[in-house]
Amino acid sequence: MNDVKQKIISLFSLVAIFFPSLAFSVPPYSTEIRHKILIEKESIYNHILVYYSDRDRLVMGFKSKGTIYTETEVDLKDLTNLTIQYTRLFMATLLFSPEPKNILMIGLGAGAMAQFLQYYYPNINIDLVEIDGDVVDIAKQHFALTETKNTKVHIQDGRVFVKKTKKKYDIVFLDAFRGSFVPFHLKTKEFYEEIKKVLTPNGVFASNLFKKSKLYPYDLQTFGAVFQNLYSFNGDGNSILVAVHNDAIKVNKERILGIAKDLMKKKKFNFDFKYFADAFSRPPIPDKSIKYFTDDFAPVNFFNAVDERNGECFLCKYDTRN
Repeated sequence: MNDVKQKIISLFSLVAIFFPSLAFSVPPYSTEIRHKILIEKESIYNHILVYYSDRDRLVMGFKSKGTIYTETEVDLKDLTNLTIQYTRLFMATLLFSPEPKNILMIGLGAGAMAQFLQYYYPNINIDLVEIDGDVVDIAKQHFALTETKNTKVHIQDGRVFVKKTKKKYDIVFLDAFRGSFVPFHLKTKEFYEEIKKVLTPNGVFASNLFKKSKLYPYDLQTFGAVFQNLYSFNGDGNSILVAVHNDAIKVNKERILGIAKDLMKKKKFNFDFKYFADAFSRPPIPDKSIKYFTDDFAPVNFFNAVDERNGECFLCKYDTRN
């Protein structure tokens, strides 16, 4: 598979060099422009920035209240390389659904996770839902995001898409950050119930959370109101919370190591899935006094809670996406 992968990447590079109009465009790299803004666009929903974090590593970030939050980093020499910790942690969902047929991603960024899954699961069907059309355009023009017969981009609100879709999904990813927070209507019990309805019987739902955020216990309480079986895969600041639809599916560290070994033997992923055993934990049970988020929860209270923690968040103490 490595030989095939190298051929694909080499061919892609040749297309970019000799047929630039047919490939994505990337500003030339130099050490002088590292971390300097190359592309800046104010969309309806986001203040979008593009810059190099290092040679061959291009970043899409969103700016909020003076701080740039890294949404996606793409390795231009290897589009399957998940360079940011939380994007790798999302792949822990494959421990619960090793051969997914249909995946839904709510929140696109520049599409790094889609690139990874497209390569290792070439026959998979992926629906990418992104509310911001400018994010989609930039991802296609500068980060090699490509729609195929199996990978479709939907410019739509994630909740509206979930409500209208007739499909069932083996895995649903929620990574719809706007700066330091996820829009409130994508964090409620009612929304999670809607997601549960579009999961296959053995489907899994994963969300990117800040585990040291003051909102984290509320997030856990909200997930727990809908799903009984919850697992955390923890990074330095982010936590991927995995909710399993089938309560009969249970894992522990030993089981994760066994599944990871089998998957690595079969798929030969470009990072060792045994990493997930060290990142694994059962999430803490929140205090019963903590209320879960519902659609009728006053949004002002939510945003006040966000503001309470922004001092730490804006110092990037806990945001490993930078």
